[in-house]
Amino acid sequence: MWFILSVLVLLWVVGYMFILGYLYRKNSKPYVSSFLETTYSKIPSSLNASEISVLLYKKIGTEAFIAGILYLIDKQIITVEQKENTYFLTYHPTEPLSFSQKYMITMLFDTLTSIKTVSLDTISHRCDTSSGATNFLLEYSSFQKASYKEIRYRMYEDKKGYTLVTYYGYIGLFLLILNFLLRIHSLPIYILIIPVLFLKVYFLKIYKRTKAANTEYFKWLGFKHYLMNKQEFPKETTHTFYMYATLLGILDIVCKQNQDSHFVLELHKTLSHSLRKAIWEGNRGIKKK
Repeated sequence: MWFILSVLVLLWVVGYMFILGYLYRKNSKPYVSSFLETTYSKIPSSLNASEISVLLYKKIGTEAFIAGILYLIDKQIITVEQKENTYFLTYHPTEPLSFSQKYMITMLFDTLTSIKTVSLDTISHRCDTSSGATNFLLEYSSFQKASYKEIRYRMYEDKKGYTLVTYYGYIGLFLLILNFLLRIHSLPIYILIIPVLFLKVYFLKIYKRTKAANTEYFKWLGFKHYLMNKQEFPKETTHTFYMYATLLGILDIVCKQNQDSHFVLELHKTLSHSLRKAIWEGNRGIKKK
């Protein structure tokens, strides 16, 4: 029985390697981009902050939230005024807003229907209490889910091979159980649990951009390269441009070239601090409940 089981395990390992190759080709290997340049001097498209974040990083994080606020400021849905060494944000109700934008407005202003003003100091202290941090975290999580749901299926292909991965994992577990029931107790066979788990995790983690999205992806990388090597920026840069700089991870470079960037840096600092605190304190609050 040991020999037969060993042969079955060997065949399973060979099949496992073929399945990994199949999953990579179908669900991960990128298409060859039609854009072959390293630099792109124009804004590639009119994608919003959340869309760019999903396209570049396959997720929506803190930078997407901050960039989304900058976009709303650029569109005058949120206006900014400096008073007494702090900044005040005022929301002006308008339609239409996307689901993700509604969550952003609610997080900062607690309203969608009336004009309301809030200071950066108030936002900064919103997560000082456990309940405040928990509420902020829940709202932020809702923003992430709403944004991702809107975008994911337009930029990434449906995964192939779920049934194959599931049943092949079951076969691996069956061989492991036989190893125990037949009292063979072969250590290499017990170790099958590792590739079985890896196969499942690998399938969940990999994604493949559509052909159009992959070309768009390389254009945004080219645009980032262009900005990184640009020596001067306009003195009056729009908040949309700051939005791109935030998402591309070059906000510090852009701000060094612009004297009117103090508010952008303060907003980034305040929201980053609030979200980090919300994630830390909010998770603790949720666990206690």
